[in-house]
Amino acid sequence: RAALESSAYQIKEVLQAMSEDAGIAVKELMINGGASSNQFVTQFLSDLLDATVIKNENKNISAMGAGVLAGLKTGIFTDVDAIHSLFQRHPIARSAFVPKVAEAYKGWQRVINDEQ
Repeated sequence: RAALESSAYQIKEVLQAMSEDAGIAVKELMINGGASSNQFVTQFLSDLLDATVIKNENKNISAMGAGVLAGLKTGIFTDVDAIHSLFQRHPIARSAFVPKVAEAYKGWQRVINDEQ
């Protein structure tokens, strides 16, 4: 469980940095891979981020993402909106604020900051 929670904490750290740099809040997170099949991980991540976690039904979504980026660059797709129909979004976890999750994250941050 500690390894699963730690992965979610690290994802939160990266998303916070990205949000600060971009000046936008993360409201949804699309995930794929093995962790997306774990209900504990998806719900914990959703609660931690206070965001909806979405799983794409396409098992080859990473490869598809590379193809879509190539399509954007070459003009096959005119903009990001033209791509949305390709993704079959399926919300798998919605945030339910859980004070324990926020407290656990603060504890993790204290441990990480003390070790650096």
